[in-house]
Amino acid sequence: MTMSEITPPASSSSPPPSGFQVSRRTLVGVGLMVMVVMAAVWEASRYGITDRPPTSVTSTSIRATPAAATTAATTVPQQGTVRFSDSFARANSATDLGSDDLGHQWQVDGGAWGIDDEMAYISRVSETPAQFSLATAHVDDTDGVWSATVVGSGVCGLVVRYVDPQNFLVVKRVPLYDLWNIEEVTDGESVRLGYLADPGDGPVQVIIGYRGSSITVSVGGAVHQPLTTALDPSTGAFGLFGEGVTARECRWQDATLARAGS
Repeated sequence: MTMSEITPPASSSSPPPSGFQVSRRTLVGVGLMVMVVMAAVWEASRYGITDRPPTSVTSTSIRATPAAATTAATTVPQQGTVRFSDSFARANSATDLGSDDLGHQWQVDGGAWGIDDEMAYISRVSETPAQFSLATAHVDDTDGVWSATVVGSGVCGLVVRYVDPQNFLVVKRVPLYDLWNIEEVTDGESVRLGYLADPGDGPVQVIIGYRGSSITVSVGGAVHQPLTTALDPSTGAFGLFGEGVTARECRWQDATLARAGS
């Protein structure tokens, strides 16, 4: 046998793929798939996923295009005659929210509520599956402008068009995403109608104007464009809202309901 018979060909454009090269390409492909999945999850979180996984009681529907935030033409709802006003300036209590400054009695529909240093707070969170802590009140008017100052970084806010613990409209802070969600809860199922950026966990004034099926929301001075709710317009109950254990961090000040102005 001569040397020419055992010498491999001198020219070869590239060596055949090795086992390592195939494995590396596979890893790159898997990595790209993971990135796509992560991007999809992030995008979904922008359109309706709140700070906790949906449950059988309060699953959150995801809308492809929730209503956008404020436009310059939108203004805070005009307020008329004050019908309900609570400064919470009364003795501290862990079990009794008492009555407002005009004598209207608070009704507790979830958790335990009390007074702490002239602010309303949740002394014990609701033990229902949804963990909705609710304190509500009612006057004769079915339309109005409901407002309060909310303090703290928990999941909490205000409700209007309140029927019962499974039917109401809520404006609540979602600290995980630095947002305030505007959600319609019907038979325990929550759908996000819109959202506003969270100005921070300091005192934030929240205002909800409601007239018929129209809803206007202001959070920290930013005003959302008008929204429409399918909730019964003849229901005028309103109140305070907390969700889950983080709601114990929240406090409410200067709660006022006024008639809707012209």
